Amino acid sequence: MKHLTKTNRSATNSKPSALCRSLLLGTVLLGVVPALQAAEWGFSLIGQPSVEKTEAPGETEQDPHEVFQMTGAGAFSPEAQTASGQGTFAIFNGLEEPDIFIGGPTFRGTWKVTGFAGWTPDGELQVLATLSFKTGLNDAFKETGFELPILLTITEGGINVDFFFELFASETTGSAEFHVKKP
Repeated sequence: MKHLTKTNRSATNSKPSALCRSLLLGTVLLGVVPALQAAEWGFSLIGQPSVEKTEAPGETEQDPHEVFQMTGAGAFSPEAQTASGQGTFAIFNGLEEPDIFIGGPTFRGTWKVTGFAGWTPDGELQVLATLSFKTGLNDAFKETGFELPILLTITEGGINVDFFFELFASETTGSAEFHVKKP
């Protein structure tokens, strides 16, 4: 009988520790579940953000300045590293020889996000996008279509557009807004 009592005591003593471990594990897992669910964010371009071309070393300053302007919105998930979005764009004062050759000085079209490039906690989103030109092209380019990849940086202060051969990052106007779509 003493042996049975001892066994019952050890079984009784182990139940609270097992129960505590289970509760602790459950609490930890409940805290981790929201972190595992990827938050989806949205962004909206406000006031048709525009940005001027940054002159490369050796280039002379143009007057008037070449300006890139956009509208649009999209969504992204930093955890899943995905992004989507689209809108319209316009380029004004494209007065350099390559711009005139393809039908400048004014271009218009649409843009679409093609990939996620990065997100920083201070509110800087970088996405890869493609510009599809609709107007402003000479006849030779209108028949074949014309698309350009860009790296688009969106912050609350506006936009920067990197064409990989020229950069629009000066005198930004407009803004962008970020908001959580799904927790």
